Amino acid sequence: MAEGRTPPRQLLRDRLPQLVVAGLALAASLTSLPNGFAYDDVQLIVNNGAVHQLGTAPHRFLETYWPEVPLVGPGRLYRPLTVVGFAVQWAVGQGRPLLFHLVSVLGYALVAVLVFTLARRFLSEGRAALAGALFAVHPVHVEAVANVVGQGELWTAGFMLAGAIAYVDARREGYTHHRRGLIAACYLAACLAKETGAIFPLLLLALEPVLPRVPWREKARLLLPLALVAVAWLAVRTAVTGSLGGEEAHAAWVGLAWPFRALTMLGVVSLWGRLLVWPAALSADYSPQEVVVASGLGPAQFAGACVLGFVAYLTLRFRRLAPLTVTGLGWMAASLLPVANLLAPTGIIAAERTLFLPSVGFVLVVAALAELWATGRSEVARRVAGAGILILLVLGIGRSATRAPVWRDSRTLYAQTLLDAPRSYWAWRNYAGQMVLDDREADARGAYAYAITLFDRDPQVYDDRGSFERRTGHCERAVIQYQLALGLAPGRDMTAARLVGCLSTLRRFDEARAVAQERLRRGRTEFETLLVLVDSAEARAHLHDSTPTPLSPVLPRQP
Repeated sequence: MAEGRTPPRQLLRDRLPQLVVAGLALAASLTSLPNGFAYDDVQLIVNNGAVHQLGTAPHRFLETYWPEVPLVGPGRLYRPLTVVGFAVQWAVGQGRPLLFHLVSVLGYALVAVLVFTLARRFLSEGRAALAGALFAVHPVHVEAVANVVGQGELWTAGFMLAGAIAYVDARREGYTHHRRGLIAACYLAACLAKETGAIFPLLLLALEPVLPRVPWREKARLLLPLALVAVAWLAVRTAVTGSLGGEEAHAAWVGLAWPFRALTMLGVVSLWGRLLVWPAALSADYSPQEVVVASGLGPAQFAGACVLGFVAYLTLRFRRLAPLTVTGLGWMAASLLPVANLLAPTGIIAAERTLFLPSVGFVLVVAALAELWATGRSEVARRVAGAGILILLVLGIGRSATRAPVWRDSRTLYAQTLLDAPRSYWAWRNYAGQMVLDDREADARGAYAYAITLFDRDPQVYDDRGSFERRTGHCERAVIQYQLALGLAPGRDMTAARLVGCLSTLRRFDEARAVAQERLRRGRTEFETLLVLVDSAEARAHLHDSTPTPLSPVLPRQP
């Protein structure tokens, strides 16, 4: 054997923790491989022509994440790297879902190894392996792994973890052009995979308690390229989406004053805590009334305040004894900030996929406290703790493995979500849509009605219900639903166009013209075509009404 070459057995022994962590991630996620496309996968991948054209992949950097819809316009999200990844997988796998899920599973294992690698920079090998193992089997990750569009979460977390590891090495061993370039590249890639990547500098700030001090001049030399990346990304994103903001705000936030939004999210804090600590009960949706929009203080707010109080206690108690605890809590806070609905309302109230990145901070806290606890403990105590950890890992694998098939297809997902979140109006809305596709008219009508009973302030549900009634030949009912939707959100041009169509069908031509002309005054020139169609429909109706009814021939009387 050549001098200086590591023997294979030693190399395997050195890589054993990474292999164990990766193996646990695979064991927890392999049951997602038979899954098909579900929920947002259908619109973003199956029905998205841009994903089916690998040759035009560079164009994705000039387009929004959601495909543009006539009278709706482009979305306000920008994730070109994720969409290009979908295009590559579609081309290689010829549109079959297996390759997409295989990439998600392997990507998940890679992220788990990166979690171990980051933890190893601050902890012993055993405690770092504990952090990686807990991350690998955590059931709250199922949504991000088992649903193909969750790849955005995987790539963003992976790029930020790689950048954080490079940053830690630079702080300890010195900055080089290579390391600065690598950190900046990871930042840019994370931003292009998902908007959450923008918080990467905050994650680096969270690492400060466990890093050696360096002069501010050294930090500034790194901050400059990061600032340039942020400005360039934000400029391109704004040019493509036409807005500095993100996706359209959830209907629950419309018209709700900031204090009540903050109180609602205070109640969600306890939900986040439960999902991170004991994710036995999972759900694909947390909409009203599964999460109640707060009108004041209540039990949920009290529970959230208790969780925040406990976090404050951990910070004060262990900031010197175990500074990695503070780093983990800071990581959690920074990665939850974009979805906390405090700086600005987002399109969700809570979602399990948004806990993928925060869970990195959570396992760092657990591993740091475990290392502190193990100091000076007897061998018996260590063995008991080890047995408990083994049980937790087995439970995590079991829960993750049994949860992943829920995302097999939309029908399976919607049916299960009704069981997981029976008070969620959005779950009933999705179920109603599936009933429409299955031609179960009575079930669809009942599900739409119950969704509105649970939450009556989402114009999308009224629009969906109106389209269902129109499809089943009940335009008089559809008109009412479209009008209710426009009453909540007057700017919905697609809803207005559907209303024009139904009014014309009912021969209420003057009303149809009034709706179309009002949209023209708003600058929507597409309604000129609809006005022509209304006039044409009225002309045909008059022609039909004025045409004399053919008389029956008069036969001569028989003698």
